[in-house]
Amino acid sequence: MRFEGKIYIPNKSFLNLSDSQKWYWSGLILLIIFCFLAIVNQDNWKNDLLDTIFKVCCFISLGIFALGKLGAIGSSEKLNGKLDGTIKINTEFIEIKSERYNIKDIKMLNLTLKDFWDKYEHPGPNYVGPWYMAGINNKIEFKYLNKNVSTQFRIDLEEDFINLKNIKKELKNTIDNNV
Repeated sequence: MRFEGKIYIPNKSFLNLSDSQKWYWSGLILLIIFCFLAIVNQDNWKNDLLDTIFKVCCFISLGIFALGKLGAIGSSEKLNGKLDGTIKINTEFIEIKSERYNIKDIKMLNLTLKDFWDKYEHPGPNYVGPWYMAGINNKIEFKYLNKNVSTQFRIDLEEDFINLKNIKKELKNTIDNNV
């Protein structure tokens, strides 16, 4: 069994919103602003034209908010970084960017497999973001000859994800640590 994937290097920026998240948050912010203005108008200004404009804007903002929430159902996770280099994993060696590590010399192997490209995930009613994954939430960490090696990688196909799970099971039997 063998796996070959792409190494993922994440950006350092913390704000990477999908289109659905942008619609959701902008709709929510506009809704709060226009509701506040409508309340101020009713209490202080008492202008009927402004009252109508603010209430219409509140309903439009509510629509934008709802579109953002519904749009998340069909959207995919953004790739907040770049794919650079390849990773190959099998039961004999792990190769990261053309540097080969023999399994017999690896210590403290930790292989975290979370998703593959376009995996559907229903995160719950309170989650705003995309429901389809980018396949980048997979990580491998190990110690090789007193050197710590760690990288994040992308899995493109569900078959590769299943194949890598099987490799992980075999490695668990080969290496007596936490795979």
